[in-house]
Amino acid sequence: MLDLLTVRAFAIIDELEVRFSAGLNVLTGETGAGKTILVDALHLVLGGRAQADVVRTGAEEAEVQALFLPRDPERTDERLRALGLPACGAEMVVRRIVQREGRSRAYVNGALATAAQLQQATRGLLDISGQHEHVGLLDAETHLDLLDAYAQAGPLRAVYQEAFAALSEAERQRARLDSDESARAERASFLRYQLDELAKADPRPGEDEALAQERRVLSAAERLRAGAGRRSGTSRRARRTAGALAQARPQTRRIAGGGAVAQAGDGGGAVLARPSRRGAARGAGARDRARGAGLARGKRAVRPAQGSRGGVLAGRGV
Repeated sequence: MLDLLTVRAFAIIDELEVRFSAGLNVLTGETGAGKTILVDALHLVLGGRAQADVVRTGAEEAEVQALFLPRDPERTDERLRALGLPACGAEMVVRRIVQREGRSRAYVNGALATAAQLQQATRGLLDISGQHEHVGLLDAETHLDLLDAYAQAGPLRAVYQEAFAALSEAERQRARLDSDESARAERASFLRYQLDELAKADPRPGEDEALAQERRVLSAAERLRAGAGRRSGTSRRARRTAGALAQARPQTRRIAGGGAVAQAGDGGGAVLARPSRRGAARGAGARDRARGAGLARGKRAVRPAQGSRGGVLAGRGV
């Protein structure tokens, strides 16, 4: 039952408080007096959609509060606890605030709630019937409540709910025990597998250290083998190079001597072969080295007498 409705800064209403009594309550007034606005305010506290245009001009927010007296406080408290909201007891206070930006907040018994929670919490407390409005008789979730109320099966339903809750808890415990048994069996199987693997491996004390030492020895042997292979390859290349030099030495001597080698031509005559460029370069290099050696000897002879004209002349033998 709706006992009290307060509206502030909602549409054209500045501030209004309406009390309802048991039985039939009738609101009358001419067109534009605000009867529909009160219905819209009730929609808001029942979890309806909030719109920014409901805020009164000049105000920052609109506020609607409703005080309900549930016919079945125990069932209402169960529903509230299932939603994570505080129980109401004999009175349930719902508050809805809409800001000018369009955001809204809802409170049930002082606790902040979402619009979905508000709809579930106020289900069955108030029904608005009208053209193009929802009707409680068409809501399938209310059919069972209506049937139980008509059959006066409230006490029997409470006993059934208690028994069903006990059965559900027993089933959860059984499922937990089955899960524990399965986990124990899986653990035992894994431990048996580990024991079998250890038996196959047959580890001995100190075996890890012995294996590590063996790995170090094998690694050192591999490095020695690789080094020997590189030296063997170097020796083979050196032998091939020495053989090539031995074969080329006679020709090199003839070319370095600047002599001419006679070769038979097509006409049976002889032609003179010029010294090769490599031989000429080697001869020039030898001359350059000889020249450099002479200059070095000269510098050594001059260096002790630097700064003295007589010493320089003496060094030159003058």
